[in-house]
Formats: sequence, C-alpha cells, structure tokens
Amino acid sequence: MELVKLLGKLVIPLIGLYILFTAYSYADNLDQCKCVAELKPAIHHIKTVEQILFFLQIIAILLIIASSIMDPKKIFDKIPKFAISMGVSIYFIFILFIMIYFVNNVYEFGTNLPEDCDCALTWQRDILYIQASLYAFSLLIIGILFLMLLML
Repeated sequence: MELVKLLGKLVIPLIGLYILFTAYSYADNLDQCKCVAELKPAIHHIKTVEQILFFLQIIAILLIIASSIMDPKKIFDKIPKFAISMGVSIYFIFILFIMIYFVNNVYEFGTNLPEDCDCALTWQRDILYIQASLYAFSLLIIGILFLMLLML
C-alpha cells in the first residue's frame, strides 16, 4: 500500500519531468534549424531555464522519495525555523525570477519565429507555449495576490 501511495505522489512530478524534457529537446533540436539563427540567444536562454527546472524537478522527486522513507518531522525538527523560512523565501523568489525570464524568452522566440520555418513548427513547440502560458498565468495570480495583500 505504501508503494501505491508513493507512486501516486510521483505521478505529477514525473509528468512534469517529461514535459520539461520534451520542451528542452525541442529547443535543443532547433540548433540544426537554419531559419531560427537570429533567435539563438533566446533559444539558449530557454534551454538554460529548462535545465534548471529539470534539475529542480529531479530534486523534488528525490525529496518525495526521501520523505516517504524517512519521517520529515524528525528532519525538520533539527533545522531552525528561521533557516527553513529563509530558504523557502529565497527558493520562491528564485522560481519567480526563473518563470519571468522563461516567459520573456518564449515570448521573444514566439513573436520572432518565421512562419515559413518548417523545422520549428512541431508539436513540441506547443508544449513550450503551454508551459510559458501556465507560468504567465501563475505569475498573474501571484501578482494579483500580492496587490491584494498590499491593500490590506
């Protein structure tokens, strides 16, 4: 039963890992595409962000596995609360900047992509756009919540 619970907790992160890998593979395959030569900087930035997010997703999966093996309360009781809150805050700000950077580069890529570039018009491009749209929506919600907190 514990194995089923663990696999249930890992389904979404593994799907996310597949999406990140697919988007990275798409951006990596664009290196051979001649019609996007002027978009190489944006493509390079997209690949870098995908690698960072892939690494963070691997860490999340390892933490899920570790928390199912060990008791998380015993681990976090030894760490000061201040250190945990600072770490979470820094991580949250880092993720916000990564999301803004990613959305900006995907927007630059999408707006400057030539319509007659057949090597860039694959289904993986849609995954990249969906990923950027989800990040943009998340940023919008976070921005609205931040403004609401400022009004209190």
